[in-house]
Amino acid sequence: MNRKELSVYNLSGGEDYNDLLTVEDMILKNKQIDMTSDDKDKYRIILRKLRKVTKELRDLKDQNEKYRDENEKLRVTNDDLRDQNKILKRK
Repeated sequence: MNRKELSVYNLSGGEDYNDLLTVEDMILKNKQIDMTSDDKDKYRIILRKLRKVTKELRDLKDQNEKYRDENEKLRVTNDDLRDQNKILKRK
């Protein structure tokens, strides 16, 4: 099996293409792989780990976006409260 057939790009959901190829290159080192039974097992283990890591990264990215949105809402609320506090102090 050659490197293109072992590509994990589709596991990333289309994002971080270069990062996944870098990881793949580090693992495969641009070599042809003779798929003996041991190699198949190693490939399955690597593929399983990559799937797990990409899923965790996607989940963390989604969680980060959620927290970023929440943080922005709190920042706006905090600014509004600060403005109201200034108005009340003036009175």
